[in-house]
Amino acid sequence: TINPTTTPSASVQSTKYTSVHQQIKDHINQIQFLEPIGCNNIPIDTAPHYTIEEFPVYNKTAVVDFPPWAPRTGQKRIFDESNGGLYHHILDIDPDEIFIDVGANIGQMTMVGLVSGVTTFAFDPLEYDMKKICSGVNETVQRGHTQTTENLYLFSEDFHYAGPPDVL
Repeated sequence: TINPTTTPSASVQSTKYTSVHQQIKDHINQIQFLEPIGCNNIPIDTAPHYTIEEFPVYNKTAVVDFPPWAPRTGQKRIFDESNGGLYHHILDIDPDEIFIDVGANIGQMTMVGLVSGVTTFAFDPLEYDMKKICSGVNETVQRGHTQTTENLYLFSEDFHYAGPPDVL
């Protein structure tokens, strides 16, 4: 159990923080965490429903494999200054920062992180969602919208293969 304490002195507080920080690091080292998985070890989505998402302000395009019941399936969507919202925040991440997509679902935000070139960590526990993410990753690469997947790390509880960080 980690028990951080509050102290009135900033220098002592810093020391306590370092101590708590070390406790957290020690605790993490004792736990077996998920390893990144590779898309080559994910079952293929045999019925993909691709939607092209374009970001003209950034000259970027991503391919997302939506489920067949989604209203956006098979459409081309363009996100410019007026409707880019959260996508533009992801595309604006500095190259030395990381993007973490927790609950990645089908990878709609993950694909934006991938094409932006920023290091992206995507977490989702479901095999179905990992199929969709990998399908989108593979299609994005095949269409030439990104040159590498070395900056993408996928994690899922449904798969226990500790694959390389590259997904193809």
